[in-house]
Amino acid sequence: LFAVFDVYRNGGFGRLLTAGADRRTALQVSKHVQRRWGAFGRTGEPGDGWPAYTAQERAVMVFDRRSRLEYDPAQERRKAWAGFTLAR
Repeated sequence: LFAVFDVYRNGGFGRLLTAGADRRTALQVSKHVQRRWGAFGRTGEPGDGWPAYTAQERAVMVFDRRSRLEYDPAQERRKAWAGFTLAR
């Protein structure tokens, strides 16, 4: 959520979060995430070929230096948690 709310541009805290990293890339990723969220808010579609999530395809956008669409990333981890439920 840091990218959504532009925390990376927030003075000292933003510099702390990107310490030892490529700050320019962090800002570019942040801008890309904001554009996708903005498009979704305006139209209901995030754009960039990002399809709606379904349990069959599990298409997710991975925001990185080169953002990409992945289908069911971390499948083993998801399956390992499949039998657990959160209950009171």
